[in-house]
Amino acid sequence: MSGRPNRASAAVLLTLAFLPAACGTSGERGPGKSGAAEAGTAAVEAQLMEADRAFARATTDRGLDGWTGSMAEDVARIDLQGAIARGPEAVRVHDARMFADPATRLAWEPTDAGVFVDGRHGFTRGKYRVIRGGGDAGDPRTIGSGEYVTIWRRDDGVWKVILDTGAPDPPAPDAAMGAPIPSAVGRDGERPDPVATFSILGYDPATGEIGGAVQSRVFSVGNGVLWAEAGVGAVATQAVVDVSYGPQAIDLLRRKIAPTEVIRKVRQADPDPLPAEWTKEGRQFAVMNARGEVAAFTGPKADAWAGHRVGPYCSAQGNILAGPEVVDRMVQAFTTTAGHLSLRLLAALEAGQAAGGDTRGMQSAAMLIVHKDGGPWLHHDVVLRLQVDDNPEPIRELRRLVEKADVERRESEEWWRKIAAEKKPAAAKTSSKPGEENR
Repeated sequence: MSGRPNRASAAVLLTLAFLPAACGTSGERGPGKSGAAEAGTAAVEAQLMEADRAFARATTDRGLDGWTGSMAEDVARIDLQGAIARGPEAVRVHDARMFADPATRLAWEPTDAGVFVDGRHGFTRGKYRVIRGGGDAGDPRTIGSGEYVTIWRRDDGVWKVILDTGAPDPPAPDAAMGAPIPSAVGRDGERPDPVATFSILGYDPATGEIGGAVQSRVFSVGNGVLWAEAGVGAVATQAVVDVSYGPQAIDLLRRKIAPTEVIRKVRQADPDPLPAEWTKEGRQFAVMNARGEVAAFTGPKADAWAGHRVGPYCSAQGNILAGPEVVDRMVQAFTTTAGHLSLRLLAALEAGQAAGGDTRGMQSAAMLIVHKDGGPWLHHDVVLRLQVDDNPEPIRELRRLVEKADVERRESEEWWRKIAAEKKPAAAKTSSKPGEENR
């Protein structure tokens, strides 16, 4: 992570700046308040601090049940990517993966509290830590930290959470490597932007074109997932991603190594530099050669639901999905849709989204197709390369681009056919034997 504010952390920073002005905080009393009023405010703030500590204890003791048990029916949770889960059940689904690892726990301590002027609403804020280990899991260590803000409402005398969000601390340099560790874990328990997504690789034996398409609830998913080279093959690498899997796999395909063996070699060569924070067992990737032969791998620690399906000349894979029906429908759509490869890949994405897609929602999509000299320009192998980096409906926008590219491609092909036809008589004439042109 770069440490630059994302949507969620920017909201937290604004909230932190606004709260002291909106309501009194411990040790800060407004002018003109009576001693009794100050004492009353202090008492309510003490209630809020204790409510937050009880929230933390319940989460430690009861996990997901304790986490959602302190939330109001209209609660809103904003995660590190700015996605919002509304209501305890939606929060439970969204945050289930943060409680999936029994060796990891979330801890926090409020530093101060404030009461809004209506006396019924207030806030707590403080520092959180994500801790791995302890007990049978070994010595505990902090793998992520940051600031949080929780907004509370008093319902029938009980304080309930109505909004919770946080922002990670900037990653500290790794003393051994001299570089930032990409493992700033937020209060929502997520690693930094795992490429949680669904993608498809596809091949058209009629044209020889090969490529892939992808959709995700991360910004600019096309920046690293899809790799392809004309006459060589295509690769999709995602989940707890190591982007180097892409060029590594393409290089092995270039050497005519079978996709199943490519996967084995790439995984074997992975040194797993961050086994606790960014484990190789959470990686997911698919490999297809220039003949449409394909293999895929889903690590056992990829965020659920995670898996892949291989069909004729295609492979669909994804993680943090609504379920296996997502990839099943993608393969079905690809194999039953007619037309150009771009339209078949697009149909697969649309079918995957209709089946539930990425449970966090949508944000970006991309498509890449290659074929030797298949691009619109001279000596150009990229048939199309399209990216929708930040859009509430990225698949719909990708369809608009695919349909526009289809028109452009047809016009380009017609122009090249015309040029070829004009050049053909001249080529035939220059290929004649010496003297034959005058007979």
